[in-house]
Amino acid sequence: TSQPDTAFLSEIADEVISSDSASAVIGNAHQVCSELKAGASGTDIGGDILAHTDLTTRQAAAFVVMSIDYYCPQYTDAFA
Repeated sequence: TSQPDTAFLSEIADEVISSDSASAVIGNAHQVCSELKAGASGTDIGGDILAHTDLTTRQAAAFVVMSIDYYCPQYTDAFA
């Protein structure tokens, strides 16, 4: 994994977001960016995460924000 991937995984762990696969978590972060690029809002993506995982609202929001911070900072206004 790259340095940004390692830092991202560390922050995810700090939010007590766990996964069996680091590559799956990183892939999901890139998916957040793909959905933003396709026109989805950060709120919509957070709702999808809540619907398909057992994450809390705070964890889902943190995952979206961290995904943007690390992999697609051009979308930092997604929650505006």
